[in-house]
Amino acid sequence: MKRVSTAEAKANFDDLITLVKTGETVVVTDEARDFMEMKSLQTVQRLEVDPLALEKLHRTFSGLSIDDILSAAQEGHRY
Repeated sequence: MKRVSTAEAKANFDDLITLVKTGETVVVTDEARDFMEMKSLQTVQRLEVDPLALEKLHRTFSGLSIDDILSAAQEGHRY
């Protein structure tokens, strides 16, 4: 992960885009505070799964289809 100030991001935007395209995450800071994160959609869509959490989820939602679970989540239900 690379951190740059807003001024550096503005001055080196093309270089940062190249980094993001290669899978690097770039955090832009404003007055030393994280302000924005740039990352590839491929990176965002990659899912890391904890096997124990997945097993617990499976037990919790036993008998429900994935469509049922996604519908409930979109409606704001929490289990």
